[in-house]
Amino acid sequence: MAIFWSLCAVCGSPHSFEERHTLAFSIKTEPEFDQGHGVFFNRGTIASHAFETTFNNKPLTDEMTENVSDDGKLLDPETAWLSRGLAEACLKYINDTKQGEGLRVCAYEFTYLPVLRALKRAIDRGVDVQIVYHDTKKEKDPNRAAIAKARLPKSVTRARTRTPIPRNKFIVRLVGGTPVQVWT
Repeated sequence: MAIFWSLCAVCGSPHSFEERHTLAFSIKTEPEFDQGHGVFFNRGTIASHAFETTFNNKPLTDEMTENVSDDGKLLDPETAWLSRGLAEACLKYINDTKQGEGLRVCAYEFTYLPVLRALKRAIDRGVDVQIVYHDTKKEKDPNRAAIAKARLPKSVTRARTRTPIPRNKFIVRLVGGTPVQVWT
């Protein structure tokens, strides 16, 4: 897969930017999903020039980012553009887990409701889900609030509170109790 990039230095005062020194190039990457491995690159920087020119820097709202169908399709155009298939692939990974299989989740920023709701649906269809998440121990911890909003049962969640660098973010799929696939 080829990704085309164009970088442009923007100079001047914030009220009168001038584009200078443009560099354009292509990067060839492996396919997003090939031979059992998937590699996805989102467009995670809202401050990018491409987002500004495509969407006029429209601010994202929770309503926009949470506008996802149960089968994992991002329905908001800005959110889908920024995701570039990454969120959809994660939701598909969870949604494709079958009754009797398991998911082991370890997460530090665990507030993206479409993923939490997909995990709740997995539990409802008989998937054995266990979650370890980072808890800040603050009164209004955002992870606890999102877990409650998604109605994930307390019996499947474990708070991890003493982490010097809480950067865990992976999901392991189990079949017959054996790990067979990892999403990270």
